[in-house]
Amino acid sequence: MKYIFLITFILFVVFNSSDSYSECKDYINKRGDSFWYHEIVNSTSVIDDNETERFWKTSSDVNNCYISSQKEINDPTLRFLGYLNALWKLSERLDTYSLFKIKQLTGIEFSSSEQMQNWLRENRGNLFWSFERNKMILLKGGFTCRGVKPAAGTTYWKKLALKSLDNMDTSSTQRLWRDKHNHSNCYITSLESINNKYDRLSGYNEAINSIISDNDGKLKVDSKVNEIFENVAGISGKDFKSYEQFVAWLSCFKAQ
Repeated sequence: MKYIFLITFILFVVFNSSDSYSECKDYINKRGDSFWYHEIVNSTSVIDDNETERFWKTSSDVNNCYISSQKEINDPTLRFLGYLNALWKLSERLDTYSLFKIKQLTGIEFSSSEQMQNWLRENRGNLFWSFERNKMILLKGGFTCRGVKPAAGTTYWKKLALKSLDNMDTSSTQRLWRDKHNHSNCYITSLESINNKYDRLSGYNEAINSIISDNDGKLKVDSKVNEIFENVAGISGKDFKSYEQFVAWLSCFKAQ
């Protein structure tokens, strides 16, 4: 299916001579970080986007077009890697263009390549690309994600209720977070799912079940359980008379 789409796209380009991208002589697969690297270093132009792939080219290469998967283009880890590599490349020669792009990425003005490279070496482990602030920032604890996996709102609320979640960054549509006890496990969840009442209550139900499972089938009431109890009462409008009633209602809710 992928090759059928590629052939169709190439034919479209070839037979539409008015399209400035008909000059592309070859189509090369590139990982998502390459797109973000070139966006900064050379500037990129998107030829076409579909649900699975992006076709693009750079201002420095008039002969070739590139293909990257949308999954990789939208992976915060690869975007971070592309920008980080771009910073190293720009630091080699701080001309007017490089200084402008570096300030665009970091908000910092550097006076020399040596100063810029020293800053990169010193802070590389703590750098993070924030889609909330749209620039590279210094992140407490460093950006240690080995990759970013999608996660449902139910999982987000379960982890949050169990106090095992660190929020990292939030855009207008999604939130990046990581396991509080293992910073290499990172996830991204849509705000639509996070704000969904059903997903939130389902997450609380899974958290309660996890607590019960860890305590030989009994509900051990602590600060986490009390907080879940209060949140569920507030969301549902129920006046629970006991923890047993609260747990039973959550279980019925999940079963619906």
